[in-house]
Amino acid sequence: MYKTIIVLISGAVILCFAAFNNKFPLLTTDTGFFINSAFNRDVSIYNTTWYGLFIAHSSWGKLIWLIVFSQCLILSITLFYAFRYFIKERNYEVPYLAFLFFTTFCMSASVTSSTIDPGVFASITIVSTGLLLFVKSLSRRDFIIIAIIAVISSGMALSNLFTMILITVIYGIRLQLKNRYRTSVAIQTNIKRVLTVLSLAGTTFLLISAVHFCSGGDFNIISLVNVQVPVKESVADMYPNKGPIAKAISEPGSNPDKQKLNYILKSSVNVEIAGYNRTVEQSETFKAIYRWYNTDVRECLITRQFQGWLTFTYLNYAQIISVLACICLFIISVIKNRRSNYGYWLFFISQAILIQILVNALLSNQYNYRLVSQVIWLLPMPVFFYLSGNELIKKIGLN
Repeated sequence: MYKTIIVLISGAVILCFAAFNNKFPLLTTDTGFFINSAFNRDVSIYNTTWYGLFIAHSSWGKLIWLIVFSQCLILSITLFYAFRYFIKERNYEVPYLAFLFFTTFCMSASVTSSTIDPGVFASITIVSTGLLLFVKSLSRRDFIIIAIIAVISSGMALSNLFTMILITVIYGIRLQLKNRYRTSVAIQTNIKRVLTVLSLAGTTFLLISAVHFCSGGDFNIISLVNVQVPVKESVADMYPNKGPIAKAISEPGSNPDKQKLNYILKSSVNVEIAGYNRTVEQSETFKAIYRWYNTDVRECLITRQFQGWLTFTYLNYAQIISVLACICLFIISVIKNRRSNYGYWLFFISQAILIQILVNALLSNQYNYRLVSQVIWLLPMPVFFYLSGNELIKKIGLN
């Protein structure tokens, strides 16, 4: 028990590396709105109010670092369960920590989880949904924990909730078409698990609708999808230096719908870590920190991001190489063992990432430059599952 707690906390600390490197949690142009909604109880017309409540309660209204640590701890727990149930080896903690190190220093896992933004919960939703659908031997305690995490994470954004529903419906249809899965494959589902996940999604929908209504908004949260954001405000003002796309949208006479479609197509294949511009004192984000976390203002002023020194050039190159390497390793593993559990899991992860990106892009009323980087770091997970059972790795003694 104590060993598990130490491993989970260690995983959370590893995921906080980007925040430690910045000397402060990473901020976006939307961070100020989320912080204000946490204490003003402002009703968002673009998103659910859950992340604001998460900020208020996880930070205890005093320490902004607790927000990031809470996010990282929830992600650490979810990934820990994935490695625990999908790796047959006893020392699953070793590949689990190795995966965290790899995705922290070579991909965007730490950057995403160290940002005060609900984007990290997209990955948590995907992994928790996979656990609920495919693990056949979940204990009651683990099921309750994972179910609670799934409800919380899917309620952070409508895109997460729709992704959870679409993934479950797709595998429910696949189950009906095939009638059964191979019993020799650990990654399998049944109609009971499908209905359980759908009931959790329905519960999440009712909960976020009730919270939104009690905060003064409309009970029908689907109405948030139809809200239109002024193009100039969301692009030209929020991202003034983001290149030709933002400039073209803000130019008079340009077609916003066509430009947004072009943006969605380009951003859906862009794995670059972006959107972390220099925070200035006149920004709404800094004002929110000054208003609600006044003791953290001095720490914010000396951060790499505030000084304009924060860059991700190395990490962007490393992420591209990592994605290509994962694809190559997967092809090799499929050729050697086409019906491996790792192949099924990678298919699920790839499908879920694609659904999340497309749903987020279609529902997003703000131009998010982190659509892909928020979830693409999940891609190496099946590779680590595969390597954990590799005979060469066992002989070397790494597992």
